[in-house]
Amino acid sequence: MDNAPTLFTGLDLHKRTIVATTLDAHGQQIEHATLPCHRDALRPYFARHDGEHCATVEATTGWYWVKDTLAPLGVELRLAHAKGVRAITTAKVKTDAADALTLAQLLRVDMLPQAHIIGDELRPLRDVLRSRLRLVERRVAALNSIHRLLEKMNVADVADLPDLMQLQAQVSPRPSHATRHADQGS
Repeated sequence: MDNAPTLFTGLDLHKRTIVATTLDAHGQQIEHATLPCHRDALRPYFARHDGEHCATVEATTGWYWVKDTLAPLGVELRLAHAKGVRAITTAKVKTDAADALTLAQLLRVDMLPQAHIIGDELRPLRDVLRSRLRLVERRVAALNSIHRLLEKMNVADVADLPDLMQLQAQVSPRPSHATRHADQGS
């Protein structure tokens, strides 16, 4: 943005609702609203305010659509680092409205701990890599569980386990003979 923002909005994003609180440059609350989590509800909220606008939302799984909705409106979105915000604001009263107000205030005074906003072109690749990582982690955990069962009973194959332990091992992918020997050799 070329000009300094004159409006600052904190967005507390949830699955079904988004709580928005907008402050002016002096910290006065301009508007507060609870909106359905939908582009058609968010656009009019920002469209009714004139001036350079900056908004923030905590880095949760649902922020992509918020950025995509606000960008065409000329609203700069800053992604708040959730752990950093928690470290700054250990409020006794924790409500959605208080969270949105806190985010707006931190944004206004330029004390918002920010998370990186990945470029639009890299989002699909990052999402695929994250999904693959989770699947690999699950597979490794399952294989490790089977290996622990085999070690516990001092047997080389799942078929040599007692019936209940065979059942336990069957919920995980069965390790191949080569995998077992590779793991034991390292």
